[in-house]
Amino acid sequence: MEMVRISKGKNKGVKYTVPHSYDTYEHEIKEIIFKEDFHLTVTFRDGTVKDVDGLIFINHKRLKGYFDELRNNIELFQKPWSVGQSGIIWTDMADISAEGLWKWGKTIKKAPIKKIAFTKIKLLPCGLTLGIRLRERNRPAEPHFRLYKGNKEVCTITVFPTPVIDRCKTGYEQKFQEARIYINANKDLLIQIYKAKSAYNRMKLAEKLPESIKNNFDNKYKKLRKEVRQIIKEHQAEFNELAK
Repeated sequence: MEMVRISKGKNKGVKYTVPHSYDTYEHEIKEIIFKEDFHLTVTFRDGTVKDVDGLIFINHKRLKGYFDELRNNIELFQKPWSVGQSGIIWTDMADISAEGLWKWGKTIKKAPIKKIAFTKIKLLPCGLTLGIRLRERNRPAEPHFRLYKGNKEVCTITVFPTPVIDRCKTGYEQKFQEARIYINANKDLLIQIYKAKSAYNRMKLAEKLPESIKNNFDNKYKKLRKEVRQIIKEHQAEFNELAK
């Protein structure tokens, strides 16, 4: 965590820059400026900037007992124990989460719309889009895909469950589990898609993915039934002989 004191301008105060970690949160803090009027300028990881009036939670009737040490103490306010991407801790009683800052903050800059470079594989029954990012510097050896809600990446999921790689943002746990069931039912085809050398081959393979798990099971059942019929036809004479 890097701390810089700003002595001039409208952002006069103390700025903390938060390093990124592999933990995932719905709203991650990237940078905070603790101003001298108990305001916070919070920059979130997605680029959203919010102004938070610290006196709102310091003097809140249900919370003010926890923030007694901060009230009228700007020096303590600007020197918290800890500033992380999940929130701020001032004392063993006074803290606020990134979600709280997002909720109480007034947006002064919206997050830029980013076009993520990924290849769409399939819209899954759970409502998330299965995609693959092709240019990753540290690409895991395990075949893995990304799950998107619209253009927002919300999960990383491996073909074979791998706790070190599998990640899911808060609020998408149920959809992640539904996606896991779909992937488990289509492992072989998804591995082929992951290893395909060209976008054309990936597209052709993706067309074979079923709309739902039920359809996949139906297709397997039809294939099995066809094979059984073929075996009966080839050995019909032997069956008739045994039936006598």
